[in-house]
Amino acid sequence: DATTAKINTPNDIAFDSEGNLIFIDQHNHAIRKLDAAGNVTTIAGTGSQGFVDGPGAEAQFRYPTSLTIDGNNTIYVADNGNNSIRKITSEGMVTTFAGSLQGEYGFNDGTGTEALFASPRGIVCDATGNLYVADQGNQRIRKITPQGVVTTFAGNGVEGYNGGSGDEINFNDPTDVAMDTHGNLY
Repeated sequence: DATTAKINTPNDIAFDSEGNLIFIDQHNHAIRKLDAAGNVTTIAGTGSQGFVDGPGAEAQFRYPTSLTIDGNNTIYVADNGNNSIRKITSEGMVTTFAGSLQGEYGFNDGTGTEALFASPRGIVCDATGNLYVADQGNQRIRKITPQGVVTTFAGNGVEGYNGGSGDEINFNDPTDVAMDTHGNLY
């Protein structure tokens, strides 16, 4: 139960459509669920860091930092230490949705595992299923379509601060993103 669960550095939360609190248990390298009855269960992760896709009990993460849940209760995780975006289906199957299968640190727009990230941090899902990721090491905000196509939404990769739009913007280690009810990204 919630009073005896061993949690090490909880890092982000979201609610699924059933009212369960889904959260990152960062230093246990796991995605956990707290239900209305106060039970804490592990959705995915073994408790040890690594990079393994598969059923939730066998999947491994490396310091996940953020998560978001779409309208189908699919969980998307910014797996910071593996430089990837991981997908957890409602059945608990974990796959790499975008980013290198070897956890490669870098920058590349592309589809699925052709794309590269550098320490992705915050993640949010819009009403149509697009994901937006604060790609901290690349000083950019990235967009991922439901088909897994990764593009640069904002930022030119130059660390700093200035106004503008699109690729004119400089960021200084973006770590989170949020979206309002009108679809504005912050």
